[in-house]
Amino acid sequence: MNISSQYDRQPFSPFPPIEEQFHPPPTSRDLDHLQYHISLQEIGKQLQDAANAAYPHGQQSRYSNIYVLLLCWEDEDPKLPVSIEVQELHSLFEELYDFDVELWKIPAHSSHNELNRKVLDFVSLGGDCKDDLKIVYYGGHGMLAHNRQASWASRPDPKDPKYRTVKWNGIQHALEEAESDVLLLLDCCASGTATGNPDEGHGVTELIAACGFNTVANPVGPDSFTRALITELSLLSRMGPFTVGTLFNRILCRAQNWMPSGREVQKAPLHVVLTQAKKLPRGIQLCTRKQKKTPKQSPRNTSTSSLESTSSDPSSLQSGESSISSVSSELDVYPRIAITIRLQETLSQSDFSVGLFSEWIRMMPVLAKNVKVEAGFASFSTLLLVSIPVAMWCYIPSNPAISVAGIIRSPNLVPDVTLIPESVSSSPVKSASKNSEVNPTPSSLGWGDDTKAFLRLYKFNVSEQDEPYFELLPEIDATSRLPSQVYLDTSRCVPPHSFLIPSH
Repeated sequence: MNISSQYDRQPFSPFPPIEEQFHPPPTSRDLDHLQYHISLQEIGKQLQDAANAAYPHGQQSRYSNIYVLLLCWEDEDPKLPVSIEVQELHSLFEELYDFDVELWKIPAHSSHNELNRKVLDFVSLGGDCKDDLKIVYYGGHGMLAHNRQASWASRPDPKDPKYRTVKWNGIQHALEEAESDVLLLLDCCASGTATGNPDEGHGVTELIAACGFNTVANPVGPDSFTRALITELSLLSRMGPFTVGTLFNRILCRAQNWMPSGREVQKAPLHVVLTQAKKLPRGIQLCTRKQKKTPKQSPRNTSTSSLESTSSDPSSLQSGESSISSVSSELDVYPRIAITIRLQETLSQSDFSVGLFSEWIRMMPVLAKNVKVEAGFASFSTLLLVSIPVAMWCYIPSNPAISVAGIIRSPNLVPDVTLIPESVSSSPVKSASKNSEVNPTPSSLGWGDDTKAFLRLYKFNVSEQDEPYFELLPEIDATSRLPSQVYLDTSRCVPPHSFLIPSH
């Protein structure tokens, strides 16, 4: 059941908006960080470890038991009815995934102490075994305290008689110190505030938050974080084991593609690795466990029309098929994370031209080939611009020599100006048409290995009178490298079906 977006997490407040109250902590943008560098060998190893953590090959879920604790307020805010979505999430985890699920409501009396005791009991559940996974979900109001620590609240207005709070940051430390792995799913304002130390703790602790440090989460409804979580967990249940990085990537794609009425920018979720295994970095894996039940105990048939797009035999996937096969198709598409890397080595232009980086990447596992060197520059050493799958980013250790440039949704749209004649580069962009002297083709535009990615920005047109061509989607502006029409490479005798024709 979807709730109208009239429900908001902060319908009113006597205080200024969160973004006006606080500024994020200092980041790695300071100029002194430019002195930090990393070797090509070390960054190659880190990218390989990140690929293995995000897409473990040939592994089933490592957990003997998976426990889920769903949290919301006993005295729920009627303007934020999260309980409807929480009940759906409860059914999904219990019936479809066969996890041990408990829905616990935070009481109005002694809220912080009671929640603290509950979380400690939850950590010790099953003897706090390293072979178990604990999942904690919260839906409700969240805010930043004046010490910039995350707090949860029953109401957004401190003057409300039913206003209660818990200091979540302090309670979260018990989960980070657990022997078992822990997954936190927080759907509240300022949920991205919680940050841990990857070098501390015993197991792996990962967080997927609905929004960032100083932002407001989407309200209950079709564009909420929990709604996206329910949808993607339902779809992934048919695909065998998958990592939290894969789950986050799909939630991010869904959130960024959703265009709610009256909003220009959709809130982006966050994925943070709070604690990590010291010897061998890895990601938390999820999968359904219903194959362990007897026929009489098997849950109801959960096949729905929304799952048909991922038609697979779950039993065959659970029997050991790699999660690579279930997610490799999504690695061919965007979005991706663009990062800058400052290398220790000083490389010349010839080093780039002889295919050094192609060979470097080829030496990594098969999924690491999705690491792409977008550009290289001479700096005080060498500066690389690299793009990687979103699911890999959070598994790369923090290093001041590595910085995030942003999320990209297409290949490089800017042509190489050194290859454009001066007369052409100084003239305005003209759309290609059937009357043009030379029709643009993927080869003439220099798309190369990015042809499939570029063609996702087009739709394929066929008519009896004209030559078949690709037409740029109406929401994208034409450029010299993205003309309004692109024709097939007939001179190279490439059949039309050899291209990836996007479906719209």
